[in-house]
Amino acid sequence: MTREEALEHFKKEYCDKYFLDMDKKIAAFIKENEEKLLLEFMGNFRNLCLKVKEMQDKGLTPKIAYITYSFGIDNINGESQEYEVQAYGKEWFFEDSEECKIPYDVRWLYSFMEETYKELSDISKKYIGQITKGDLAAVRKVGVLRCDISLVKFAKIAIEKAVGIDEFKLIEKEEVFEIRIGEYKGFNEIIYKEDIRKKDSKEIVAWLEGKNGTYSYEILRELDLSGGDYEKLTMHHADLSKCDLSNANFEDASLIGTKFIAAKIDNTNFKNAVLAESNFNSTAIKNSNFQGSSLRASDLSNTKIDGCNLQNVNFSKSKLSNCIIKNANLENVKFVFTCLENSDLSGQDLRNSRFSIANLKGANLSDTDLRGVEFAKVDLTQTNLDNAKFGQNKIIELKILAKDAAKLNVTEEQKKELIIVN
Repeated sequence: MTREEALEHFKKEYCDKYFLDMDKKIAAFIKENEEKLLLEFMGNFRNLCLKVKEMQDKGLTPKIAYITYSFGIDNINGESQEYEVQAYGKEWFFEDSEECKIPYDVRWLYSFMEETYKELSDISKKYIGQITKGDLAAVRKVGVLRCDISLVKFAKIAIEKAVGIDEFKLIEKEEVFEIRIGEYKGFNEIIYKEDIRKKDSKEIVAWLEGKNGTYSYEILRELDLSGGDYEKLTMHHADLSKCDLSNANFEDASLIGTKFIAAKIDNTNFKNAVLAESNFNSTAIKNSNFQGSSLRASDLSNTKIDGCNLQNVNFSKSKLSNCIIKNANLENVKFVFTCLENSDLSGQDLRNSRFSIANLKGANLSDTDLRGVEFAKVDLTQTNLDNAKFGQNKIIELKILAKDAAKLNVTEEQKKELIIVN
């Protein structure tokens, strides 16, 4: 085996798998310890804000335009397990004011990387000198970068809570303010943005219709964007809360992570749009087309959806608790790991849809057409199924009341998959 072959084998057979396993361990740790980690993050953010306010009061630092969470060469070389959290004015790296920064301890995160790196370092010895120190340094950098990706996911959640503290509200900020995370003086990603500049609706419509590249974290609240042609627009993590989007065309648009809270959505076209991780919480949606769109991991809690085409929509991992859907087409919809607790889908056409590991506690599916629907690892014992139509259903580990099980037209083989409760 040549050195090139050895390196390729090492990366493919070990590095990729071990780092994937590391990512899963980090995600599980964050989920299990989320409250503690959030408190630590917010405490660190509070300390930065206090330092900023103190320096501003002394005239040592200007209005803040950026706060960055950065890793650098020390992290890659294994000499640091801290991110540098620094506040800047609008000149960013080029300003002359006194540095305003504090460390953010990420040992809880890097412990997973160090363990993985050690395991890979030990495995590399099997290649009898063909994996060099330089190769292992590159492996460590991959680990740091993957840790950064995990931290970004966590920080996006944490920062939404952190910016609500009084200490943050007291610091002086520029009209456009961003919080970023990533490599020091390298690639970094926005995780929070404020923009209080006054905007003209007509100018914004023309700007968006121009589709000049990708827009990220644009703050476009309370604007009249109705009737605009935004087909194939790419705009991620934008805030369109309280905007008038009636009669607008977003067909084939990519709107990942966008907020539509309390927006006017009437006769709006979202056909085949990518709306993953979007937020429609408590929004009324009328007469709109979502056919073929992806709403994975989105929040539609407390929404009222009336007269909409939801055919072939993907609601996997989304929240639809207390959601009311009326006069809609719900054929061939994916409800995989979806929360439908206390939702009202009564009277709807749900043919050929899929409920897999979905939460249907308190949901109303009365008078629905459930023919051809797949039920996999679902509990329907607290679901209203009055007058629901069943037929040709695919069933895997379905828990159901005896009175409702009688409505099912199942084979002897399928009966084995039923958990019937009296």
